[in-house]
Amino acid sequence: MKPMIAVFTENDTDRNHLCESLRALFSSYLEVVPLTLSTAGTLKAAPKAVLVNTTSLPHAERLFPESHILYASRFLNGNNLDRLMSLPGGKEVLVVNKPRRVAEEMVSNLLTLGISHLKLIPYWPGCDMDTSPYDTAVYAGFRYYCPDNMKNYIDLGFRSLMPSVLTRIIKIYNLPSDFMDQIQIQSVKLVVDGLFRLRNSYSKATYDRKNFEQAFLLSSNALININDSGIITAFNDAACSLLDIPYTDAIGRPYGEIFGSYRQLMTLIRAGHAASNRTIRLKNQTAFVTVNLVDIQDKTHLFLSILPANTLQRTAERSRQALKDTGFRAKYTFSDIKGQSPSIQRAVKIASFFAKSDSTLLITGESGTGKELFAQSIHNASRRANRPFVGVNFAALPETLIESELFGYEEGAFTGAVKGGKQGLFRSAHTGTIFLDEIGDISPAVQSRLLRVLEEREIMPVGSTRLIPVDVRIICATNKDLSQMVAAGSFREDLYFRLKTLKLMVPPLRERTEDIPELLTSMLPDGQELPPSLQRRLMSYSWPGNVRELKSFAENAELFLDLSYTDPEEQAIWDSVADAFFSDDPASICREYVSLSEDDIAILHCIQDITSSGRTVGRSSLSQREELIFRNITESKLKTHLRKLEAGGYIRTGRTRQGISLTPSALPILNPSPSPSALPE
Repeated sequence: MKPMIAVFTENDTDRNHLCESLRALFSSYLEVVPLTLSTAGTLKAAPKAVLVNTTSLPHAERLFPESHILYASRFLNGNNLDRLMSLPGGKEVLVVNKPRRVAEEMVSNLLTLGISHLKLIPYWPGCDMDTSPYDTAVYAGFRYYCPDNMKNYIDLGFRSLMPSVLTRIIKIYNLPSDFMDQIQIQSVKLVVDGLFRLRNSYSKATYDRKNFEQAFLLSSNALININDSGIITAFNDAACSLLDIPYTDAIGRPYGEIFGSYRQLMTLIRAGHAASNRTIRLKNQTAFVTVNLVDIQDKTHLFLSILPANTLQRTAERSRQALKDTGFRAKYTFSDIKGQSPSIQRAVKIASFFAKSDSTLLITGESGTGKELFAQSIHNASRRANRPFVGVNFAALPETLIESELFGYEEGAFTGAVKGGKQGLFRSAHTGTIFLDEIGDISPAVQSRLLRVLEEREIMPVGSTRLIPVDVRIICATNKDLSQMVAAGSFREDLYFRLKTLKLMVPPLRERTEDIPELLTSMLPDGQELPPSLQRRLMSYSWPGNVRELKSFAENAELFLDLSYTDPEEQAIWDSVADAFFSDDPASICREYVSLSEDDIAILHCIQDITSSGRTVGRSSLSQREELIFRNITESKLKTHLRKLEAGGYIRTGRTRQGISLTPSALPILNPSPSPSALPE
């Protein structure tokens, strides 16, 4: 049995990151156990060492008096430092962490890495600081520590454990000496990588400026820059063509002299405010104008982007075609969801509201109810309709491939990795929707990775240290009870609460059997119907496989549609087909063979007539019907018939006020061309 090392912190995200870091190095020798205040007392034996952070340190000394208490000293490894280097000198930037000691430690880390051109101000949740003068916050993995009023957030990634901490673990557990070499190599690699990033950030700024100038000239959008004095300082070829103004006439001239004939454009420029996709008229065409305010050396410039409407339409058409070619598209809409029952109509209405949101959605329902049909319909009714829809079925993916499929991987990340790496399904779904089916089947390790994506909307490819932002709507589905899995400890509670921000339940088919005729009509060839006796059995069957099972039955029955309903031999074939299909539900077979007499059918028609008039049906009201009196059906005989009809599944007998009502099984008898609306709701 492997010796145990505990990770004791109150922050779930921090605890998970520390556990992953230790497992990456020591999983062959040590069992890494996460602990909280509530679980610390559940250990049968004290761990030899406990890794803690600032907030858990006082509790650790009390709870683990016999253990080595290791403070998790950490350092920044250089991620995203190029973004800091690109900020103008002297800019005031909040450096965010919790508590104060750690925030100040991060400032020291950044200064050590050479970030000295900025004014770094430590900030921690709960500190008494007016953050309104600042617009940029730097953090190390914990975005929610940051104030909400920032324009720019820069994530430097989780900090790495100091080599001194790892060295103490090796000594405490008497691990092989080659571990020291591995840690030294890893530490040197992190430092070298950081130095390379710092060196490259300077040359990158020059490279980016040249790239911007090239992109500016070649852009198909008309791009115009106007400085704080109202002088046109940049005017690309697309602007020359769209506005029919030569470059030499525009550059260096006041905008009022150049754009005087374009009144709506002049109004936008004079307003001096940022604007997005404003519609204006330019000569004989419509265009969309975006105005951005850009600070250059403490002076505000106006940057205009003008896109003709016909160009946008052509671009959208090309995008739709490209999306179709990738296969990442949703083909179903709400109109493809068949049924008029209250339960399915209610689900569709709720789903249509959820389509207006970008929040994470959890769809629950039994297998075969149509959860992906709802997911695709929601996507196609949302603002992301023309963007990718990427479906992932966890039950169909081997455990070893899930992370690389979802998050992608870098070249050389593992044996067999494709040259150049792979972007992963989350990046394929960027700006669109990713549908995670069978979410209840994912492992604890993938649950941790997915929780970070939900919280930060960032992914880290396998074998990479880069965090890549993604803009995706996440829709999940499961046929399992996740709340029970949480109680059993097999599903993370924090992930469950994140997933069910919005929750939709798709009803099983047995709760909406009145929809079966409409569903069958959509599945069978036009104008084709099943024998009435078989339709009655469909209405009585429990449908454990739901709509998917009904579709399978329709494909089966379609092969026999040329058979006669009345020929005894051919009817026997129909019965054999049905017996084979419904053999898993003996109760439905028994109900099928309740033989109905003309008197039974007359009683069903009377029940239908009384119900349609809005009255409650009882034995008394039925015994007074002329049709039944004519047939000499006394109240005593009526009672016998009603018991028979109820046993056959054609009627329900409720309490006094509810009376007698028809079931969906009665529809094929009362109406040879059944309609879902034949029954009252």
